[in-house]
Amino acid sequence: MGNSCSTTVRVQNSFGKTLKRVTVIHRFRADGDPEEATWYNVSNGEITSDKLRVHYKVGFGNKTCYDWWKVIFIDNDDVEYLTDPCYSGAGYKSCYLKKEDEEGPVTIRIPPIIVTVCIEINPCRSSAASVNWSANPGSGFRCVTKVTGDIGRSQIVQGVGLAVLSLATGVGVIGVVGTAAGIALAADEVCLFSLGCSCNFKKIKIKMLLVDYYCPSCGENVWAFSGFEGNTCWICKKSNPLGNKGVWSSLINYRGKKVDLWYDSNGYVNINGNLFKNVIPEWRWKNSQRYEENSGSYVCGLNAINLGLKLWDYDIQLKKENYAHESFLHWKWGMSNRNFYDNNIKAVFKYCDYRTSESVASGIGFAWDYINENNYSAYTIIALGGYGLGGHFFLIVGVDTNKTNYLVTDQSRQVWLADQKLMRTLSVYSHSGYTQNSFYKIG
Repeated sequence: MGNSCSTTVRVQNSFGKTLKRVTVIHRFRADGDPEEATWYNVSNGEITSDKLRVHYKVGFGNKTCYDWWKVIFIDNDDVEYLTDPCYSGAGYKSCYLKKEDEEGPVTIRIPPIIVTVCIEINPCRSSAASVNWSANPGSGFRCVTKVTGDIGRSQIVQGVGLAVLSLATGVGVIGVVGTAAGIALAADEVCLFSLGCSCNFKKIKIKMLLVDYYCPSCGENVWAFSGFEGNTCWICKKSNPLGNKGVWSSLINYRGKKVDLWYDSNGYVNINGNLFKNVIPEWRWKNSQRYEENSGSYVCGLNAINLGLKLWDYDIQLKKENYAHESFLHWKWGMSNRNFYDNNIKAVFKYCDYRTSESVASGIGFAWDYINENNYSAYTIIALGGYGLGGHFFLIVGVDTNKTNYLVTDQSRQVWLADQKLMRTLSVYSHSGYTQNSFYKIG
């Protein structure tokens, strides 16, 4: 359906200074393959060659299929700019091309930083007023100081992990990227985006925050899933936007590292009347005390693997440089489904297995038999869950005699009690109609 077309793309630098690097990425439809080109040392006022060729289709009538665009550039002060991810997936912005645009070239103009329209696509047509991206709070360029090493921006994105922290500064709003490791602004740092903002933004300084924070709606400490300090936690947003206590309160009641105090003389665990006979042996926790924990926002799967290796007496730890993960340009995130099993689990565990399923729009079943019938004295199960723009790996280490309650832990080695409802919430990843659950048995 539709007629195939193509055109060329160039960049016009009106930013006010030389740009060390400009990358333009195009997709036809959100699920299309990315087409990209990078120009280096683009002088102020320069119009580059039109070396990027993009492909698209026309002839869909009233059903417009969007072209999606992303722009990333670095100025000569090593400040990196990116089209903001607040209102489009992974920083892409939408417009559409027509048949006559084959004559090309399409020009991507980067205007002066003080203007409100953050990039311009000429020609740029929209059936949904998507031309003026700065009309939405948080739209436009996001700016961060370029950093390197383990706390670099390349390690601040996990999974499908683009999230937004909205920080009010006068009438301006900042959109920044982050996930399981949060991002904060120094007290004297402010934003840049529009003429209406009085903050005189220069640069944003990045510092790493703990994953845990207290949700302002339910008052509970949010465990494991990515978020930002001061934002309503994802479970409140999902279940009750008015902010009742979320299911995390069930976890908080039973969290604690001194798991050896829970075991009786028979090696069983009894919590709140729930008897766990099928549970990881007490002495195995001692093995895990010195597992190799890695820092970074895409490595919770790596930490789950290394914790599992120690729990089951392996004499190796998986190194960060050998941990297989997904990446795109500057972003990194953990694998899932069979990819995670084939590239990470199977590579280091002698005894392992997996169960995974996914669905779009139709909902998903849940592998209760897989976790209920597991022998936790011989195997633990690594599980992946999440909601929206954050995901997290954790371990299931026991099931009670009624098979209605579970003990779970993660890289922190703290242990939580979860009932069936909570277990399903923790173990399913869902976003925009897509759902997935992935379980990996290790021993």
